Amino acid sequence: MDDQAVLIILILLAAGLAALTLLTVTQLQQQPVPTIVPEPPKSSSSSPSENVHGVEPSTLTGRSKEITCMVVVPEFIFGAPVDDPAVETAIIRELLQANFRVVDQDMIDQIRYKDETLLAAYGTSYDALTALRALSLEYDADVLIVGHALTEGQIPAPGGLISTRAWAEVRAVDTRTGQIFAADQTAQGGADLTIQIAARKALENAGSVLGKSTTQALEKRFGIQAGTQDKVELIIVGMPIDAYITFKQKLQYFPYIKQVIADHYTADEAHITFYYSHADLIDLVNYLRQLKLDGGRLEVLTYSFSRVTLRYER
Repeated sequence: MDDQAVLIILILLAAGLAALTLLTVTQLQQQPVPTIVPEPPKSSSSSPSENVHGVEPSTLTGRSKEITCMVVVPEFIFGAPVDDPAVETAIIRELLQANFRVVDQDMIDQIRYKDETLLAAYGTSYDALTALRALSLEYDADVLIVGHALTEGQIPAPGGLISTRAWAEVRAVDTRTGQIFAADQTAQGGADLTIQIAARKALENAGSVLGKSTTQALEKRFGIQAGTQDKVELIIVGMPIDAYITFKQKLQYFPYIKQVIADHYTADEAHITFYYSHADLIDLVNYLRQLKLDGGRLEVLTYSFSRVTLRYER
């Protein structure tokens, strides 16, 4: 093969290689460029299935079932039993402010200083605690808050006052399971001109401390309770129609009631809803307790921050 032929072959090979290169570049330009979509950052907030501070998410805005509490705290001022325990009242006040329901203290008065109750309150008898838990179930209570309180000692205080100390402890029991899910104790002081009032103040201070801690424990276990600030519903069972008419007439003279917004009566049961302007529902409960109706009276069964359940008794 002569040099001219070799040259022609090399030229043809170079032309073919150039054509192949041009075709490849053209095909690459015609292919779509892939779009890179960055992955959204993961949220640091809790997912719906996660708990927040140990509380189920569905309970953070309130539960469909109101939780009823039975509070039994025998109380002694220098060894003498107290008819109107300050610790119980202070705990109940905290529970009501958190929208929990409570069994009326008139019911507790009948059992507070019985031997079985005292054994359960001091934690010295499991059988007594079981019996008290069974009783709380009869009152449809979900939680039994039981304990005891006492005062001791007196010390002169500035300004001619007398001071004393109160000690109290409580336990919270789930009545359905029997589990003790909270326990607390505290010692608080009080001072006044007389030793009796000083003791009462000390007990109130102790009850306020225990009420706050117990309420927090209940909210952690059962969730924050839903409720309204000033709308109250009265439910009165076993009320005949004549007593209902009399009660409605007296209702307009009730203290702190701003406006009745709903009421209906059916099958010896009355439902009345109104706006209540006073911050402390216990005052209304005490008023209903003392109300005299023609031929009967009202027995308070349970009450919460927004509902009072009563029974008409002849």
